[in-house]
Amino acid sequence: MKLLPFFITLAKSEDVFKLQRFGTSWCGPCYKLDDVWRELKSVTENIELETIDCMSQPDYCSSRGITTFPKIILQKNDEHFADFPDLLDRSVFELKKFLLDATGPAPDDVVIPISENTFDLFVEESRLSVVSFHVDWCKPCSKMTEDLVHLARERNWGDDIQFATFDCSFYPSKCDELQVHAYPSLQFHRSGKPLPDSEILGALNHTELVEVIDIMIEQKPMQKRDVSISRGDEALESLAIAHTSTNGASKSNKCLDSYSFYDGTLDQRQTGCWAHDDSRNACLIANPDCLQLECKSDRMEGFIRLDAFNDPTLVAADVTELLNFSDDNCEPEIIYNEQRSGIFFSIKLGQCGMTAESSELEQGLLIKFSQVFHFTKKTVAGARIFFANDFASEFGFNCFYTSSTVTDRSKYSVTTNIINSNIEKFVNWDQTFGIRFFENENYETEIDATNLLIGDRVNARVEWREEFDANFPVEFFIHQCTISNHENDKDFMVIRDGCLSELAKTEMHSDEAYSSKTIDFSYESFTFEKQEFSFELFLQCSISLCLKADRIFGSCGIPPTCPDGYISVL
Repeated sequence: MKLLPFFITLAKSEDVFKLQRFGTSWCGPCYKLDDVWRELKSVTENIELETIDCMSQPDYCSSRGITTFPKIILQKNDEHFADFPDLLDRSVFELKKFLLDATGPAPDDVVIPISENTFDLFVEESRLSVVSFHVDWCKPCSKMTEDLVHLARERNWGDDIQFATFDCSFYPSKCDELQVHAYPSLQFHRSGKPLPDSEILGALNHTELVEVIDIMIEQKPMQKRDVSISRGDEALESLAIAHTSTNGASKSNKCLDSYSFYDGTLDQRQTGCWAHDDSRNACLIANPDCLQLECKSDRMEGFIRLDAFNDPTLVAADVTELLNFSDDNCEPEIIYNEQRSGIFFSIKLGQCGMTAESSELEQGLLIKFSQVFHFTKKTVAGARIFFANDFASEFGFNCFYTSSTVTDRSKYSVTTNIINSNIEKFVNWDQTFGIRFFENENYETEIDATNLLIGDRVNARVEWREEFDANFPVEFFIHQCTISNHENDKDFMVIRDGCLSELAKTEMHSDEAYSSKTIDFSYESFTFEKQEFSFELFLQCSISLCLKADRIFGSCGIPPTCPDGYISVL
């Protein structure tokens, strides 16, 4: 029998569990879950793992309330049971921990895995509670767990004893609280209290486990030396004990010595990146020169200075080698600037694993594009120890685009914030939409629409002047198109709330009402004065933008009902 962290067995009952992951074809992080999903299948039992493409099954995803990707939920008997937290790393480690916390152990296991949420409840019973503490990389822990399972099944210890394992690699804070820093360790509790002087450090063999448990059942607390005496000095030296320690954590409220420190009194290019924020009790990037971001209308461009990394030994070659993208549809521009001592990058929106989601912020409804660079140095093969510089440097770049715009020019506004190692900007797409006029409904010959006669059809095309690939996750629809006179004191909407005017005989000529390129429509020309004269009129359209997934799920798009005098384009 294998127990956590090596294997997960869910409740052996009539309950049926299913772990579902929801994604789309354009979602880069969804593809990154493929390897995690395959590994998770190899370490779970009595649970079905399912992958759902919400572009091909939009109704099902909508019925489950899925609006962001990737999304992972656990079902029990075909009903929603638990959500995997979006803020957690979607790793095998975190998913196994999630399954353990959500479902608990199988009821007929004689040695059950417990979590930090169930530990106190387990040891509070009046029975003798035996808890074996371990970590996932400790082989002696695994061997002792197998012996403990065998003994718990074969020995006639009665109902006054219960056994559990506790994984300190999953729940380090709880192990710190219990002062467990060596593995494997055994603790004995009764009625919520540990028996005095009863903690056993190191792996016990079959005979030693029987000896220790027999003594504890009789409630004769045993000194640690009692076990070691029977082993002899030579046996003591060969004890399999793995140690961790929180010693040396006195710098937890300061930046590591390897970080470059920021001095606000100096020129930004002449000082380091990092400073300690006492209010957050964290070391943050404080120098704006170290992380820079430009949100273009079709791409994200940025800069990372080398000393923003936590490893001062990194050189440009190391960083560019680490900038690998699993997305095949990815053509980033990565350039090292020796003078600035940093990496410039340029990535088209929606490529290279860039995610997109709707965000409701103070500025209104925005479309957020996020690109995360996660750097981890390669460690020595087989190594089980990690130094500070081995851990990841992670940088998040976030561009927020307004979800509505107009076809004429408007002021291009930009604001910038740096939060920890994340940088974000708020921009808009106002300068990228335009209107052109064509001779007829074939939309082949462009014309100057200044010589139209009343009653002529006006064939207009609203176009997004940027070039995006087929997987670009954002599309637009025409929310409103207004005809106004020169004085701007009279106007009429030929398109209103995405609906077509019956009076102006507005027609849609595009196959779809949503597009990432162009939308064609026409209406019958008119004037605001009943006299023969040449009138100068203006056409202006307001544009709304949606994520494709939001439109499919009904959370963004053309309203289902139209105002009086207008008909639906859908």
